[in-house]
Amino acid sequence: IQALYAAAAPPPAGGGCAAAGSEGSLAIGLIMLSWVVGRRRRWTTARATLAVLGVLGLTLPVTAQAAQLRPLDLTTLATDAVMVIRGRVVKVAVAPETPLETETTVEVAQCLASACPPTVTVRRHGGERDGIGLVVDGEAAPPLGAEVVMFLRVDRTGRLRALGAIQGVWQVVRTGRAVEAVRDLRGHDLLDVDHLVPGTVQRIELGALLVQVAAIRVRR
Repeated sequence: IQALYAAAAPPPAGGGCAAAGSEGSLAIGLIMLSWVVGRRRRWTTARATLAVLGVLGLTLPVTAQAAQLRPLDLTTLATDAVMVIRGRVVKVAVAPETPLETETTVEVAQCLASACPPTVTVRRHGGERDGIGLVVDGEAAPPLGAEVVMFLRVDRTGRLRALGAIQGVWQVVRTGRAVEAVRDLRGHDLLDVDHLVPGTVQRIELGALLVQVAAIRVRR
């Protein structure tokens, strides 16, 4: 699903997500899912679940490339993001007027790039409505109360989304005197030229991350 992992600027040839699916397929799948949700009251839960799985099978075929991500390092994230914030997740809710999307509201404590409002709402694919859920591989889903550093992009509808999906969200972890920004890419494959590299847990001291982002934005 190319839109999930694309940078704010058009990716170079061969870049972006390596998945073969298209935004059109995702849109069709979500429309069909909304139809399933609308008819759920007339079905048993088991039949509704099977219908959802059938829709996903028809519109979003899972291939060996479906979970491949174009690696986005800190330099790329800080350069391409339209906004960079540090803050705390204060609300997670189903996005209105959408089949299965979620909105994460972050109370901004520090604006690292661009002009940041007091709160930022970030949209992601996936979520749950009326007992039917959809999990989209590679999407970042920080929990309520989490402290995060988020690198954001604007989608085609003008909504903010995490740049690089899961790659654009770092959770702030405090252990004793240490304060780190952590990005957990385990379970995802990163495309390195002509081969795949398993994702790992990446850690950086929070202060160092903030300094690097500021320096990169100055050179941008």
